[in-house]
Amino acid sequence: MIQLLSLPHEVILQILQHLPSSSLLACISAHPTFERLIVTSSFLDSHARRTLGLPDKRDSDVKYELLPDVKNPQMKLWFLAHNAMLSIHDHSKSFIKDGGLFFLLECLRHSQLTWLVQAVSPQKMYVDLYGAKHVSSELMFQYISHLPKGVIQVLTKLTLAFPRVLTWTILSTCFSLHRGRPAQLKDLWHEGFSEEFRTKFDPEFCMEIICGQTTESFAKLAAMAVLFCEKNFVVWTGSVAQFPGCKFEETWTLVCLDMSSDVTTIAEKCGDAIYNLEQRTTPEENVNSQWKRQNFYPGVCHDLHQAYRSDVIASIHKKQIQVSDLLGGTLQHRHKLKTASIPDLLTAEIFLHNIYATLKQNQRHLESRRGLHDHSPQTIRRCVEQQVGAWFRDDILPYVTDHETHQVLCRRCGQLWFPSRVSIEQCVAQFASDPLLPYELWPLHTLVDAKSVLTAACQLLSVVNII
Repeated sequence: MIQLLSLPHEVILQILQHLPSSSLLACISAHPTFERLIVTSSFLDSHARRTLGLPDKRDSDVKYELLPDVKNPQMKLWFLAHNAMLSIHDHSKSFIKDGGLFFLLECLRHSQLTWLVQAVSPQKMYVDLYGAKHVSSELMFQYISHLPKGVIQVLTKLTLAFPRVLTWTILSTCFSLHRGRPAQLKDLWHEGFSEEFRTKFDPEFCMEIICGQTTESFAKLAAMAVLFCEKNFVVWTGSVAQFPGCKFEETWTLVCLDMSSDVTTIAEKCGDAIYNLEQRTTPEENVNSQWKRQNFYPGVCHDLHQAYRSDVIASIHKKQIQVSDLLGGTLQHRHKLKTASIPDLLTAEIFLHNIYATLKQNQRHLESRRGLHDHSPQTIRRCVEQQVGAWFRDDILPYVTDHETHQVLCRRCGQLWFPSRVSIEQCVAQFASDPLLPYELWPLHTLVDAKSVLTAACQLLSVVNII
């Protein structure tokens, strides 16, 4: 590291630009010099553009601080579960956490990549990835490797300009990206576009999305198509007949743009078209069937990472017992806990002090009632378990109480093919009032966090016992 830091800062920046976000986080923790170089607006902007595949100067309007927030809890859970699985597989502690540096960027990138993969070949992806235990971004890139770079860049800019399109269409029942002219939306090419337009514009690729029923009639479906040729792309919105077979009915808007258009231009030119499409589409129920969820990207289904969850939960139980046993010998030596500089150890130190405070409060309560002193192993273990649950409860609760993420986490609700809103609300209400949520309901990333904190707590307590 010393040899690396002796290099000119310009050279170090060039090296850092080619590192993934998780490695940059590790660099920030490793040395203050790296932090000063990385946590700057110019570096973050450049890293964001490179991560999203938009490194050209004409995309300078893509800035780190202007990235749209991924507000959908399910999208965040997908990324956090994927990220946690990668950290387990790679034995890495530098995984990206909710609310931290690079979280918004990486969550957005993962969601966009998942969106594209789902459009290209959902059934093949489902078969290939469902049995995989390690789903990397590189594996997902293989599914879109045949797409031209310009097509991927335009669709990335489209989701940056209208993030609602991504969260709105990612679970669409009809969503495809393929070579040639429109195929899913029947007769769109011949009846939806004029003869003059068809003469000048011959699409090489086409994305087709059926967004849902229109607000005007249940027999009509709101649809969107993006057609790409060498220099231009076209965004079409309109309606198709639900019966028979998604046949073209009406064009609402038609926008033609240059393939090199930046995000600002796309947002200005397509804003009315996307807004009109959203307003004329009936909102879909938040509760989705099991079939619909499982035919989407399986890297977030509980079936895939259940093996990881079971292993992590077993490790947490062992670490809790280990912490409890070590605590029994350190209750009189609390002052020996050293101030830690490593993030995990610092968190563990605060965690242990909270346990000490709880045990002391319990001791006073017992002495005031019965004049007893109780630091039995059972009491300490119960205190550790309660502290772990309280420490992570605020992180877990948003995912447990959201209907879509609840179905991923709750095995009882997830096994239902067509769960009713009432049954899910009753289950959510039950767990929302529970002060200690069972580990089986915890998202994978919080389980990994809990294991890290308990591991660090064991390290601190071992040092105290040696002293």
